[in-house]
Amino acid sequence: MVADATVLVVGAGPTGLLLASELRRRKVECRIIDAHPAPLPWDRATVVHPRSLEVFESLGLVEPLLATGVKQHFARVHSAGRVLGEIDLSICGSRYEFNIGVSEEVVESILTDYLRRQGGEVVRSSELVDLKQREEGFVATVRHNGTTEHIPATWVVGCDGAHSSIRKLSGIELGGRDITQPWAVFDATLMGWSDTH
Repeated sequence: MVADATVLVVGAGPTGLLLASELRRRKVECRIIDAHPAPLPWDRATVVHPRSLEVFESLGLVEPLLATGVKQHFARVHSAGRVLGEIDLSICGSRYEFNIGVSEEVVESILTDYLRRQGGEVVRSSELVDLKQREEGFVATVRHNGTTEHIPATWVVGCDGAHSSIRKLSGIELGGRDITQPWAVFDATLMGWSDTH
């Protein structure tokens, strides 16, 4: 057994990083683990929405996002030659009347720095392999660099995405299905595009 963590956060994407940072800022003992040896070099998301920008502003983190990202004021969704819908963020009710188009890698980097400023660090190459309930919380079994640790925690929070270990170990099903068709998210300049956005 290792020392108790009041909260064990599983997953070091934006959600887990922000949660762990805010817990540490409030002096709640926590540990954040991630199965990957390093941050992923590809995006799972590419947009930060207006309300999230307000939250980042309240934490003093919005400026790097505004400086790095691209403001997206309006979106039009097309399929098979027809318009499916439009999104006009000027009417969203936020002082940020736009999304910020920015790589998830950038967001994770900003949040990792914020976690470090709160005295935290992501424990990487750490995979949750079992979770047992006990009277005062849980014991999480974590495989880290070929060794196994048993971590007692009052709370265990799953921030580990669509293929969540927490969800599987808890017997919680994920609604929906995998997309079998290939797809991609990318930024591009289109020659001859008639719209300004």
